[in-house]
Amino acid sequence: MAAKVIANTLKVFIDNQNQRSLNEIRQFSRFDQECHVKLKAFANAADRLGKFMMIKALDRWYNNATKPIQTIINNQNLSTKVHKTRQLMVVFNAWKQVHHRKLGTYQAKTNSILGLWSRL
Repeated sequence: MAAKVIANTLKVFIDNQNQRSLNEIRQFSRFDQECHVKLKAFANAADRLGKFMMIKALDRWYNNATKPIQTIINNQNLSTKVHKTRQLMVVFNAWKQVHHRKLGTYQAKTNSILGLWSRL
């Protein structure tokens, strides 16, 4: 009789311990999922902010680069206008290619960070 009571008490104790362990695992899983969602949202926000800043910088550079064209238009010498415009476009196109290469590197880094977070 005493052995039966002790065995029953031990069984209840072990069941309670298992239930506490499962509850702790469940709580940690929820916490981990919430962290993952929040970090993914942060990475997406940082990515959008970076793209926005690059687009604004490109627009600002292009506006500043094309301002001299307005003064060139007033120049009566057509060959000077064409030559300076071509030089400006060559410089702009070279800068644009470098920008697109950097954008590709930035996007690759962002994608690798998002890939790492999606595996967690």
